[in-house]
Amino acid sequence: MTTLLSFLPFAPTTEQANALRSIESFINSDDHFLIVRGAAGTGKTSIMSAVTQYLASKSIVPVPLGPTGRAAKNLGRKMGLPARTMHSCFYTPQTDVEQAVVRLVRRTNDCTTLQVFIADESSMVSDRLDVSGDFVAANPLLADFVDFVQQGHAQNKIIFVGDAYQLPPVGYGAHEEAPALLASHLQQRYGLRGSSVELSEVKRQANGSPILQVAHQLRQSMETRRLMMPNYIGQLYRGDQEAVRLYLERFEQGLHERVAILSLSNSYRDRCNALIRQELGLMGCLATNDTVVLTQTHMGQHYVANGEVGVVKAVDTKRHRVADLEFVEAEIAFKDEHNKEFSILSLVLANSLVSKLTKEQRRALYASEMRENKAFRESKDIRESRYLSALQLNYGHALTVHKAQGSEWDTVIMNTKMIELDLRFLYTGITRARRALFTNGAHRYAA
Repeated sequence: MTTLLSFLPFAPTTEQANALRSIESFINSDDHFLIVRGAAGTGKTSIMSAVTQYLASKSIVPVPLGPTGRAAKNLGRKMGLPARTMHSCFYTPQTDVEQAVVRLVRRTNDCTTLQVFIADESSMVSDRLDVSGDFVAANPLLADFVDFVQQGHAQNKIIFVGDAYQLPPVGYGAHEEAPALLASHLQQRYGLRGSSVELSEVKRQANGSPILQVAHQLRQSMETRRLMMPNYIGQLYRGDQEAVRLYLERFEQGLHERVAILSLSNSYRDRCNALIRQELGLMGCLATNDTVVLTQTHMGQHYVANGEVGVVKAVDTKRHRVADLEFVEAEIAFKDEHNKEFSILSLVLANSLVSKLTKEQRRALYASEMRENKAFRESKDIRESRYLSALQLNYGHALTVHKAQGSEWDTVIMNTKMIELDLRFLYTGITRARRALFTNGAHRYAA
């Protein structure tokens, strides 16, 4: 009889072998969920890759999902099969003209085949309703996920995979737990049967990594509530200019996983992006060769998820002004899950490069399109409006750590400045680095 253990391409540690046996028992049980909690370097991805192969051997459909486009792409690349965002899996967008938003309506799960949903980066999955953006749902993401899974085959299951030491979902307090990684929450809130498996032992091949050694110290500090953190994490850099120099030495256009600057604050992100654009000779709000990141899922001729990074190939000199908002047409190249480049020719909302749209600005734009755009007025489909479906972007060299979750870079240059000491922020940021890490030591001055 083929066991799950046989699909692992290396000899597992005792802890990993026990986890694989627990996962195999779960797949063959009547439980609804299993949480696989593991710190950076403990082998979560290798184990999940073995799980997908095991499921396929039993004619069970694995459904790998990520909470963002970059997380899904990262998961798909590591597991060797396509992964989707949770939103694209179980939501259909419907325009609400009166409220000037796109409502995410949960799809019906009419799949009669047994499915096992593998939810990676589950620390990012919220159980609170967010109505602040352009896309809103009637229920929290976790609630809709559970409901969608249960609506399908009676034996459908979820494997929640994540690192409980990372930042919780956006909007949660620094000391709150990620709800999708708490068995007690899933049991009490949703009446689900299930349990959790812990992976804490760093793999032998990762033991020598100074990044993972610091990550281990941070985890110990969080567990014992005793600070055992070094004053300097990674290699030291001093000041914005040196951060930019380190970045530009490693930057190569189109290779988005080479290097990133990370911070807690938007102001530091914006300052570094401005300095990098200046050094690269990029002028105006948007220029050819700009590296950009989507801040809102694009529903135009291609579906492109929030968080995807692209490169501007061309920019029209003409400016469009509608409802006191400025738009510019641009061609932007993105990469699909197979790393194949595709381009989108679309309007870009120039205002989004400076600040997030207010609800009043969105309402004014919707009202303008209802007056002036007959096709949109009749269909209520934002794809019929060049302005409502315009790309919303930020510059993609420097990011906040929250935006960076689910992504990895060869080199991370991190501003560790914060008012109050937040070990999860530090841990999440430094574990985005695969090979090299630079920090400025600013965490030493946090209260």
